[in-house]
Amino acid sequence: GHYDEPEILSYAIPLICPIGADVKQVLPMNEAAAAYESGGTLLEHCVSESLISGIYCMGYILGVADSNAYSNDEKTFCLPKDVSRNQLRLMAVKFLKDNPVTHHYGAASIIVRPWIKAFPCKD
Repeated sequence: GHYDEPEILSYAIPLICPIGADVKQVLPMNEAAAAYESGGTLLEHCVSESLISGIYCMGYILGVADSNAYSNDEKTFCLPKDVSRNQLRLMAVKFLKDNPVTHHYGAASIIVRPWIKAFPCKD
């Protein structure tokens, strides 16, 4: 059969980077037990010297960003075209470092918070 690009991505993302099915569904900060990755564990990957952890961190963050971009639901944030991957990572890491009380929640529901504030969708 013929698949358009968003369908291919929706099947590829869980294999590359386990995230919530949809950013909209995980926006309330979910307990880590209900999520694949906690905020604290993601932060450990993101600040690690390990190349594999760094790749995991970036893949997870980009997977969360892409799940919003390809969602059929109302967008929770709208990234400008000139936002770099590293900027998204830095924003997520800063938020996690500044908010340790959130580390036991699902990472996908936490790392979007600075993006929602910085990149609201225009009406």
